[in-house]
Amino acid sequence: VPLRTRRVQAIVTAIEDVRNAKSRIRSLEHELRRIESLEAAHFLLPSFINAAIQTAHFAATTTGSVIFDLIPKQILEHAREIADTPIRALDAGVVYAPRRAVTAEALRAPEPELVQTPESERMALYRRLIRESFADEKTTEVLAPTVYLARELARTLSKGIEQYTVLIHGELAPRSSLISLWRRVLTEPHPLLIIGTGATLSIPRHDIAAFILEAEQSRSYKHIARPFLDIRQA
Repeated sequence: VPLRTRRVQAIVTAIEDVRNAKSRIRSLEHELRRIESLEAAHFLLPSFINAAIQTAHFAATTTGSVIFDLIPKQILEHAREIADTPIRALDAGVVYAPRRAVTAEALRAPEPELVQTPESERMALYRRLIRESFADEKTTEVLAPTVYLARELARTLSKGIEQYTVLIHGELAPRSSLISLWRRVLTEPHPLLIIGTGATLSIPRHDIAAFILEAEQSRSYKHIARPFLDIRQA
């Protein structure tokens, strides 16, 4: 979209019939301008956009800042090719419905479960949850506060299911590695174990049965730069 003298990337977060907003449009202090081109459609889950909006309210910031903070820059830059990836593991009716109203039922979060046990017992519980999810043909996502801990979790939890484990974080090199991993997550028909930092929250898979936040007490979940997001809240 045009912004002053530049062209910038933008994401549609809401759609409204112009007939319902005539008076508001007339009173705008700025001029409306046309969208210049569409880079990618159906790029993110509607539930992710909704979570970004709610997180922005909680953090007293803008939805755009939250989205930019939660989606890796490489993914945004390659939105067109990623959106064109054939989706085999997803229900197109769920993912590709940006105009469909999100129901209250879809937004209702499951009751969180707090696990306070020694690390060995927690890892055993996580492995059991992952096996149960795989049996139900569901994906499990494990969030870590740091890249180091994400790698350690991948080493511990991936035993026996290495081919279905994906580790995603912001320090992957080269950059093409992140793009290929993202595509793999979208096209893999088998349930996955996805492990990573907050960037994994934007992955558009609808079959995630459980989110596990390891080391939930860690201060590293809270970003120290604007917009000061707390990944646990997101």
